[in-house]
Amino acid sequence: MTAPRYNLLIDLNGTCHIGDKPTEGAVEAIQKLRAAQQKHQGRLNIRFCSNTSKESSSSLLSRLRRVGLGADLVSAHDVFTSLDAAKRLVSRRKLRPLLLLSSSAQSSFTEDPTLAEACFLARPEVDPATLSPDEKSRLGSCNAVVIGLCPELMTQKWLDEAFRLLSGEYGATEQVALIATHRAMYHRPSEGAPLSMGPGAFVAALEVACRRNADSTTVCGKPSQAFLQECIAGMIAADESMNDFTNIISALASSERETTSAEKSQQTRCMTASHRGSRASSLPSSMPGDDGQHFSKMVLPGPTPTERISGDIRFEMREMRELREMRACDFG
Repeated sequence: MTAPRYNLLIDLNGTCHIGDKPTEGAVEAIQKLRAAQQKHQGRLNIRFCSNTSKESSSSLLSRLRRVGLGADLVSAHDVFTSLDAAKRLVSRRKLRPLLLLSSSAQSSFTEDPTLAEACFLARPEVDPATLSPDEKSRLGSCNAVVIGLCPELMTQKWLDEAFRLLSGEYGATEQVALIATHRAMYHRPSEGAPLSMGPGAFVAALEVACRRNADSTTVCGKPSQAFLQECIAGMIAADESMNDFTNIISALASSERETTSAEKSQQTRCMTASHRGSRASSLPSSMPGDDGQHFSKMVLPGPTPTERISGDIRFEMREMRELREMRACDFG
């Protein structure tokens, strides 16, 4: 009989830590999971997930170290963000994107020389009208627009450039892809600060201006299909099938807005809402995705045969409390 194998996706903020403090029992739970992983080599893969689109994975790791999650518990290899999902997607599809991202987020793309050459980096201090002929040519040849949380770039001038690409104004022969790190409509920049618009609002504006259906936009933030598929694809070997694993999600959700640490501390479950306008609500036992289905029962269809991901992917929900109570023997 084949021994069971698991892919475990764990949310970070609000599940493993709140602000600069670990959540109750999180360190103990992760220690137990690491013990199980050590005992059952090759049968338990772990990723820690975040929807951050304003900072690179290295910046996120620095914060986790301050929280007390050392490299023995969460290594750089173990962290997967919406930026990582977008980067994998851009690389796999060999896209040439305009990056409307913060400089820290852009560095996630420029770490790879090949990817860096393909990307056009928007800069807040640069007026697109002053670009050199070569720069304008590179910008006009972009076949994708990637948008994340970067208020400094959500200006008329740079949004106009995104609109011109997406609408075919620059002569694109095929539809230019619109890729969002997530659809949060608003967020609170810091404790006590007033609410600010999130990337989702600007993504929606571009969709309306270009007369595109929201379904045509690829959302790379959790818990979107793109995020989950890209994350798991990076966890398994090229000759392995996703169907060989049980995929477990712990408190992985998206919200119409990004909640603050104080608000997250009051939640017994993570918050979720459809980007189509429903209010976020606390869910006691299950979590719906954008299509209204529950992840505990949800089956994600595999993409095209040319991609390494194939077959259907089934996810199970587990709370951090359940992970904390797990023992190494629970993994077979």
